[in-house]
Parts: sequence; structure tokens; C-alpha cells
Amino acid sequence: MQARVTRSRRRWRPARSLSGRLIAGLVALLALGCATVGLVTYLAIQRALMNELDNQLQAATGVANSCLDHWLEADGNGGDNSNGGDNNAAQPAQGTSTSPLITPYCEGLGTGTLLAYLDHGQWGGYVVPDKITLSAADQATLEAITPSHMPGPNSPPAPTYTEKLTSADSGGEAYLITVAADPSGATYVTGLSLNGVHDLLKDVALAEIGVFGGALVLAGVLGTIWVRLSLRPLRRVAVTASRVAELPLESGEVAMPRGVPDTDPGTETGQLGLAFNRMLGRVETALR
Repeated sequence: MQARVTRSRRRWRPARSLSGRLIAGLVALLALGCATVGLVTYLAIQRALMNELDNQLQAATGVANSCLDHWLEADGNGGDNSNGGDNNAAQPAQGTSTSPLITPYCEGLGTGTLLAYLDHGQWGGYVVPDKITLSAADQATLEAITPSHMPGPNSPPAPTYTEKLTSADSGGEAYLITVAADPSGATYVTGLSLNGVHDLLKDVALAEIGVFGGALVLAGVLGTIWVRLSLRPLRRVAVTASRVAELPLESGEVAMPRGVPDTDPGTETGQLGLAFNRMLGRVETALR
């Protein structure tokens, strides 16, 4: 039983041959290069996508704030949450959702944009074009963010935050949001879903794994062939040396094997072949 275990351990030892180490080193270096390129590419794409989403959010923030201003003002002038009061501009477009936010003032907001507000202690929320109910956890998360000043044409971009909403209406999605304080005392929240960015980054990662994995397999196969061809002269030297070691040199004159043909002084194996052939000549002369 102990002999079997010993043979099994020997069987699973890594290859110690020169060719095996060269192939392993080649594949390891290529894997390191692929990992570096993949990581840099992934981070560059992630940064570009987040910058683009941030620009879209800054533009959506201005539109959403104007929309919420108009709607809450209309609602405070005697309107209700379904038709915006006497202000015809706040009426929902015919054939659309009954949400009062679907108005000409919100035409710049895409489907799935998050709109939320805190006015007189009451929270309201929409994921265009549908109304949502923010959970207590979502309300606490948004209230914990310090609102920034209402962004203007010449003001710096509003700070952005990444938060995940847990309410079922919002789908439990992660959003890139801005939180702005309106002069009226209300707090406006605008957000864009990060699902599209995450899905695209996942596709990029899978593509990189597939491409680089295939490249490593191909490099391993081609590298094995190339290393074996490159070390073929060395194997010839080893075979010739083995033949000399088996000769009965103590018996006197013996027929020495022919030297190795690979004697290119420009290569390491050629230099070894030249030295080995000279050694064979010296041995043969000494025996004679």
C-alpha cells in the first residue's frame, strides 16, 4: 500500500524537465500579460461607462428637478396627485400612465429613471413611468445623504452616490443618484440604474476570459511544439552521450559513435555540440 502511495505521489509531481519548465514559464508569462491587459481594459471600460452615466445623470437631474418643482407647485396650488390641479401643463399626456410626472416637462427623462422627493416629511417616488413606494430602509438610506445645492447652469456637477434600493417596486436595483435641496425645503432625488453598466461589464469580463483562455491554450500547444523543436539538438547530445556511456571503454579500442550534427556556434546547443564532438575526439585519441 505504501509503495502505491509513493508511486501516486511521484506521478503527480510537476515536470522537472527543461522543456516542461520552459513551457510552464511561457504560459505563466502569457497568463500574467493577459491578466494585466484584461484588468486594464476592464477598468478603462468601467471608467468610461461610469463617466457617461454620470453625464447622463447630471442632465437628467436638471430636468427632474424642474419637473418636480412644477408638479409640487401645482399640487400645492390646489391640485392633486393625479392631474396636477388647474395647471394644464402638469396634466398627464393622453394615453400615457396616470402618473403626473409624465408631462412635457419630463420628456427628457428616459424610462427607468428614478425620481423621489421628500416634501413636508412625506416621501414620494417614481421609476418612470410608474409610481413606486419607497421602503423604510430606502427612505432611511436617502435621508442619510446630505443634500447638495440645487445645480444651476454654471454650478459644478452635483455629487453622485451609488445606492441600492430594496423596495420591490424598484426591483432591488442599484442606482447612481444625486440628492439636491430645493429652496422650498423639499429634497429631490434623481437616479439612473446601474444594471446596464453591470451587464455590459459582465459581458466584457466573460469575453476576456474566453479570448484569453483560448489564447493560453493555443500558446501552450504551439509553445510545446516550438520548445521541443528548439531542444531537439540537446536531445541528440543526450542520446549520443548515453551511447558513449554504454561502451566498454576499458577493453581498449572501441568504435566511437559519430558526433552530433548540430554544431552552430551561434546557438547554445550548437556550442554544446561542438564541445561534445571535441570531447569525443579526445576520448577516441586517448583510447588509440
